Amino acid sequence: MKKKDFFSPSFLMSYQKCPYAAVNNVFTSNDYTKFGELVHTLAEDYYQKPFDLTTVNTEELLKSKEIYNGKFKKKIKNVIENIPNFSTEGYEVFDIESRNTPKEYVHEFFNKRFMAVKLMSNGCGLRGAIDMLLKNDKEFKIIDFKSGSSKPDPFQVHLYGIMCAFAYKIMPEDMKMSCEFWMLESGKVHTYDITSELLEFNYQKFKDIVEEYNESFSLGEFKKTPSFKSCMFCKCACFEGRSYQSNFGESKTVSGY
Repeated sequence: MKKKDFFSPSFLMSYQKCPYAAVNNVFTSNDYTKFGELVHTLAEDYYQKPFDLTTVNTEELLKSKEIYNGKFKKKIKNVIENIPNFSTEGYEVFDIESRNTPKEYVHEFFNKRFMAVKLMSNGCGLRGAIDMLLKNDKEFKIIDFKSGSSKPDPFQVHLYGIMCAFAYKIMPEDMKMSCEFWMLESGKVHTYDITSELLEFNYQKFKDIVEEYNESFSLGEFKKTPSFKSCMFCKCACFEGRSYQSNFGESKTVSGY
């Protein structure tokens, strides 16, 4: 296993839940993750060059990701109805998927562009693809497209803020900074203001996680912290065979592999 130098916000979020699962990448792909990839691409394409979303063949779109569960037909319909309702009025679409990021902060991986910033003297840093940046003379907005309904984690917000502060040389003292999570299926927007104090707090949190990761890597052992939420789509089978009550009142069993 190669030691990481750059950490994505999604990796750090997973690492907090279960270091072993995050490091060994044991989460399984499922219809929800595939749906998330699909609607992210749809939103990115639309905001780069708006087009008539009603012309999209939703059945073919779902088939392209091998999603055959019928409930996703309603979900994709809601997404298509909602995407044009999120407003960029009054803002320049400053960047989509790191295409305008200064070259020294760009990392290309599998033909995809990521923002990458070194934050520590040992060369460790953050890497990730921010969905979209909006900017005017007074405000800098980080936009994250969300396909699900889970409430965003403030730690993720400020990891994005840290990346942008380094890459674009901008701080909350210079202009208002915020992060908006656009919930594509429900049409809701969750807004978080980014402050210098919170950037400092979460920068320290980032360093603490990296130091724990480096220590665990040196020891060759990462902790398993099983819980229903973190194990639901995991191959480790820590919760295999344990039954639970689903949101729909059905009796389910965590299956593991």
